[in-house]
Amino acid sequence: ADGASSRMLRSLARAEEARIRAQLRGHLARRQRAEVLRRWRACERLHARAAATLRELEAEQPLAFGRDKRLLDREEESASRDLPVLEADLDDVRAELDAERAQRAREEEEH
Repeated sequence: ADGASSRMLRSLARAEEARIRAQLRGHLARRQRAEVLRRWRACERLHARAAATLRELEAEQPLAFGRDKRLLDREEESASRDLPVLEADLDDVRAELDAERAQRAREEEEH
């Protein structure tokens, strides 16, 4: 009879230990969730402040943030002047790449 009661006591002790561990895990999960929510709310507040600041700045300087037609025209003009130079650079890079590929192909044929 002592063996059976001893087994039952060990079984009860294991069950109690499992219950305590589960309660601890639940407690830790609730604390972690609360911390995550606190941080989330802090991020939300920072985002709201940044958005408000952006709206204020946009209201103060509409040309700096808007699409000013004169600015766009100047950007397009500058880009069209730079285009031939960029195309020449692209052609040079393509030529170098083709030469490297040809060299690599020759080296692979030799081996």
